[in-house]
Amino acid sequence: VFAARAGRRAPLDFLAQLERAPAFAPGSVDPRAALAFEQAAFEAAGEFEPVELSPVAPAGAAKVLAGVHSNNVLTATRGAELVSDPTIPLALIAASRRRAPATRARPLRLCASHRVMRMQPQGIGNSPHFRLFALLTAEQRGREGQSLREHIEVYLRLFRLLGERGHRIEDVQVDVSDT
Repeated sequence: VFAARAGRRAPLDFLAQLERAPAFAPGSVDPRAALAFEQAAFEAAGEFEPVELSPVAPAGAAKVLAGVHSNNVLTATRGAELVSDPTIPLALIAASRRRAPATRARPLRLCASHRVMRMQPQGIGNSPHFRLFALLTAEQRGREGQSLREHIEVYLRLFRLLGERGHRIEDVQVDVSDT
């Protein structure tokens, strides 16, 4: 069906679609600035293993694992959806790696910078696709507080590095609440 539909389209159809739908428009962030941010983020997260994520996750993963309504996720054919949050594939990777008893005892620290797509309305000037940097720690129960501290320390190092590189970072305050 999709092949037949594609065969009936003309090049101007694609141009019209690009011009009317924000999902197809380029992002508004300068790629050089984004790359500089990514370099600083991976530097700040030096003790985390960087992972290059797939652009797709199993269909339904956002709904089942993160409670995200399916209307907010771009679902593709072949049992896939575009990644809307990098923590979802990171959690799946961690769960897969920790299935073996030998790897369960060791903490697993992963990080990723990933371009995501979200289908909910974005507001004027915001793109439905953007880059997120995410951290994930998988380890035995009872160490959640220590893991949270490590994640906060990474972001504070990132803010310090960005400040040293000329970005305006002021009055950073960390509040932790139990919701």
